[in-house]
Amino acid sequence: MPHYYFSAAFLLSTGVGVYSNGDKALLYLNLAMVIGGAITAIIAGRQHGKHAFKILLQRFASLLLTMGIIALIWSVLREQGVVMISSHVVVLAVYLIALIWLIMIIRYEATDYQVLAEAERREEERQKYLPKKQK
Repeated sequence: MPHYYFSAAFLLSTGVGVYSNGDKALLYLNLAMVIGGAITAIIAGRQHGKHAFKILLQRFASLLLTMGIIALIWSVLREQGVVMISSHVVVLAVYLIALIWLIMIIRYEATDYQVLAEAERREEERQKYLPKKQK
């Protein structure tokens, strides 16, 4: 069964009049990505003091929203039977780009995020001992 999903007939099919269970599962995955991106963007918008964490959440939100919307557009094109754009190769390329983008976010989290978070923590510690400004 898995070999069918990687065959040329499946990957290059345009789905004219055919909307399979796999396509419905991809539609639900794309909807989940958009909803997850919206929730992550709302959470990122409510972060006030934690600048490094807010940047990290914004990166995840932009990844989820962008790739989810592009994949939702693919799902609509698949349902309408648009000839080559609705093939599974296109959505596979979109998910591959999303994976590369996710790797870049994880790399950012492992390097730059740690440095920014430590700098923010040191600045907060320093601000505790400085005199408060009078209005």
